[in-house]
Amino acid sequence: MNNITKIIGGLVVAGGITVVATPLIYQKQIDKIIKQEKQILSQNNISLTEKLNKDSFFNIKREYIITLTDVAPIIKQVYPNITSYDLSAFQEAFNGTQFLLELDFSKFPISHKDAVKISLYKLNKNSNDYLKKDYAGKEILNFIKNKGLELIIDTNSLKIAKVRLKDIDLVLHKNQNSKDIIKFEVKNTYTNFKNSSTSTTNTDKIEFNLVSPKLITDIKLEKAQYTISKQNDFNYKTNTNIQNFSYVAAKKYFYTNNKFVKVTLTLNNIKSSSKVSAIVNNLSIENNLNIKKTQIENEDNHVSILVDNFTFNNKFEKLDLSSIKKIINTIQNSSNPNMNTLQQPIQTLINKGFTFKINPLSFDKIVINNSVENTKIDNLKLTLSTTLKPNDFKLNYNRPDYLLNYIDSDLNINTTKNNVKLLSTAIPISNLYLSKLKLVKTQNGVNINISYKNGKLTSNGKPIQ
Repeated sequence: MNNITKIIGGLVVAGGITVVATPLIYQKQIDKIIKQEKQILSQNNISLTEKLNKDSFFNIKREYIITLTDVAPIIKQVYPNITSYDLSAFQEAFNGTQFLLELDFSKFPISHKDAVKISLYKLNKNSNDYLKKDYAGKEILNFIKNKGLELIIDTNSLKIAKVRLKDIDLVLHKNQNSKDIIKFEVKNTYTNFKNSSTSTTNTDKIEFNLVSPKLITDIKLEKAQYTISKQNDFNYKTNTNIQNFSYVAAKKYFYTNNKFVKVTLTLNNIKSSSKVSAIVNNLSIENNLNIKKTQIENEDNHVSILVDNFTFNNKFEKLDLSSIKKIINTIQNSSNPNMNTLQQPIQTLINKGFTFKINPLSFDKIVINNSVENTKIDNLKLTLSTTLKPNDFKLNYNRPDYLLNYIDSDLNINTTKNNVKLLSTAIPISNLYLSKLKLVKTQNGVNINISYKNGKLTSNGKPIQ
């Protein structure tokens, strides 16, 4: 019994030490992080000063003011070649801008919801004075004052797990009685961090709307997700999914007796991905795009275009990585890059050769309607593979057609007889070119193959004269 009592007593003591020690240790971690971030920010001319400290034994509750004392270092990182005039304009607009950093979470290392908040606190005097001049500017200042622009961060054991943008519903008026209105709306936008290299950004809705007596514009993005997994600038993957995108523009014209004429573009179920990978000195770049439905409508001439299941996949292979790096560095580090400074890496890139592929460019159908007739284009699938072989081409010496000696290309088109007939009818001169091609009938339609190899052009094995 005494042994059991000792064990229970030991556990109680150990638990008590943990309850007391953990908040103290966690607070030291927070203080250490703040000190490190303060030093890092200071190196970029950003100050971090404490505004409020209401820490309790079990909770961290603080406020800090982040001030952009000089935005030049930040701007130069984004735009290395910025002119002194433009840099000065940025400094005048943003130097002295302040953000409010709020910390509010438990000292125990548990998941923290809405633990950190960063909001735009104050604009600098120049921007503030400028916005005060008109009614819309005053509305923006009021929006900032009410923490309208705010990032909310959830942490997990002091590591960022999720960043969420506060919902925005901003309405601006030119003046109190004006019919000119600008609306900006953002709903449920956040980023999840899987690890240091992978993150996913989601948004339910982003909409911009402009309304005036003679012009209406509406741009809307709904249910979008973007994922990036990045090791470095030459090894990463991205995926984008968008449920709906729409663009609407309506304008009054004199010839329509000041009636609104509306043009609408709608894209449904957009999926795209990209992959950039480098192995030794070879770089490959792959891009894929699929749009389930595309609709374009013009009320003025009563034309509508519908495209079903559009796909465009393309890929560059065996690009010379060192040349690509030199081209990027030259553009980034030169205030006025020109052909002379880019010539050598472009020359090397061409001489090393590469391969470009389209696999495929396709659609299920295209329907064009107007007030006179309806036109339907049946499904089409196109693939292309073109290789530029290693060569001795000289930019300042050889004509571009010299490269034909080093190109192998293969183009394949699968379509329908109806499409061939439609092309012949719509563009009569196309019959001249179609007659030189060998069209192979297939079970589903027509196949056209055009190859260019060793300086010879053939169609399904038949020489083209």
